[in-house]
Amino acid sequence: MAINITLLPAEHGDCIFVSAYDYNILIDGGVAQTYQDLHDRRNPDKPLKLLVDKLHEENKHIDLLIVTHVDDDHIGGIIEWFEDEFPKENFVREIWMNDDVILSDKSSLQNSPTQAGKLLELWRDKGRCYNNNIVQGEEFDRGPFHIKILAPLSKYRNSIAEKISASLHNTGTANGADSVSLKELAAKPWKNGTLTKENRASIAFELSTKEGDKVLLLGDAHIKDILNGLDCFYPNQEHPIKYKIIKLSHHGSKNNFCPAFIQKVHADIFLVSTNGDFFGHPDKEVIAQIICNTDSIIGFNYGERKDSLFTNQDFMDFPNLKERVFTTISCLE
Repeated sequence: MAINITLLPAEHGDCIFVSAYDYNILIDGGVAQTYQDLHDRRNPDKPLKLLVDKLHEENKHIDLLIVTHVDDDHIGGIIEWFEDEFPKENFVREIWMNDDVILSDKSSLQNSPTQAGKLLELWRDKGRCYNNNIVQGEEFDRGPFHIKILAPLSKYRNSIAEKISASLHNTGTANGADSVSLKELAAKPWKNGTLTKENRASIAFELSTKEGDKVLLLGDAHIKDILNGLDCFYPNQEHPIKYKIIKLSHHGSKNNFCPAFIQKVHADIFLVSTNGDFFGHPDKEVIAQIICNTDSIIGFNYGERKDSLFTNQDFMDFPNLKERVFTTISCLE
């Protein structure tokens, strides 16, 4: 049976629903408005709440909830949901979240450690158990899936920064990178910027089924940790590791990618989850590397961001470009 991956519209965040053989995994919850927006009087219920309600109506459940890390564009919707209607343990059956969070400032709910602490206090008040030791090298069997944890390294499990820093220097529409052609960007030397500690602490993992189908779901993990994790599980691998689907790390940020990654792996489909707000993700440099150096196709869950990336020159240079990039919220293997 195929793995079904749905990218919920989560603004600039991640909210991913994975299912196979009636086993359901929810990865992150996007920003708070991914669950509910009370300012929208006509349609306050948003994609995450609609998913939760649909699962209830169909008498289904979430077998595993994974909170990859504590950035507000990953944890916000989870907090909103659990505060609105705390799910019973037979609905959300298992939770993973690394919780080594030092609360130094409770003044702002946009502060990542504060948000994590808010959620953890809620769980603890309700007596909710969760697994908080998800680190590189661990393996788990859950339902039809075998799960290999690529990141974080154990030393970064404790490293939680205060919030996303504007010093990431990601290139998006703000500095005009989208007006440069794919070929020009692909030819430039690659340079990574710095990452926040939240991202370095992000959970990234491989899901595989007994049929041998494999997908990578990379959260916001550091590319060095991802490559090290792949080496940990696939030492001395001479040929690219084949995946059906890879969800790009950190919404396609160049700081969470490098050309060596697409030499190490091959994906039928790369997925990008973001509307491009705030940091202009995905960086066109990443898309250029994939288009120019692989035969993969790329799925975006926001068509407007996809359409803004490409120039007329790109369509001239790559006549099949329209077939290689598509808009989707659901991806079937």
